[in-house]
Amino acid sequence: MLDDLLKYHETPPRDDFAQRVMQQVQRKQRLRKLILIGTGSIGAAFGVMGVMLASEPLARLFEQFSTLPVSLGAAVAIGIGVWLFQDEAVSNS
Repeated sequence: MLDDLLKYHETPPRDDFAQRVMQQVQRKQRLRKLILIGTGSIGAAFGVMGVMLASEPLARLFEQFSTLPVSLGAAVAIGIGVWLFQDEAVSNS
């Protein structure tokens, strides 16, 4: 919805100034996409490393507890996440 509101609905004039401005805008959009891809890849790599490093200690920790506290903790964490992000799900549909 936001993209539709921000979309430029008129055809820009075909002069040199408009073409230079559009080229600069497109270059900045490509740079932003590159930055997002780079930071996303770095974040994903750190996430994978975190899972690999934390999986064994977490498995040992969960083995010490019974299933009920772990299940309740996971249900509470999911419930809090749903409650916090309910606006995100509603606004995107």
